Amino acid sequence: MSPHFDIRAFRPEDDPVLCDIRRRAVLAVPPRFYSPVALQNWADEDRPGSHGAMAARGVSVLVAEAPDMALLGMAAFAVRDATGTLFRLYIDPEAQRTGVGTALLHRAEDDMSTQGATRVTLESSLVALAFYEKHGYAVTARTRLHYDDGTPFDVREMEKTL
Repeated sequence: MSPHFDIRAFRPEDDPVLCDIRRRAVLAVPPRFYSPVALQNWADEDRPGSHGAMAARGVSVLVAEAPDMALLGMAAFAVRDATGTLFRLYIDPEAQRTGVGTALLHRAEDDMSTQGATRVTLESSLVALAFYEKHGYAVTARTRLHYDDGTPFDVREMEKTL
């Protein structure tokens, strides 16, 4: 771990803070990547209790915590049939570019490998694409999703061999 934070398992009381981190991280995305409507739709996807619900379904949720107990970010993943899937990686905007995201990603990859994964898949937003490429992920498909209101949202399906 870093001297600036620890990585630990999710606790139910973390959920409201993680929802807030995710929302602020999404709303901090520069508008060159997505329209304001797409960003608002993305930010509004999370609901209170969502991280606990993921954990209850067997998804592993990791949290980065500062020495003052402030939460800095989170990662959520699961392993099935030797394939790990990274569902979420969000970092508080004030903690971005400090190594928190890299540490959470590496810990999630290590945990997935320990659980038998030989590869990891994920869907990356356009804003996170360079981060994942830097960490060895390759684009396998380009996908355009649409919100219920028809707003497009482009993602990249990515994969890495562990």
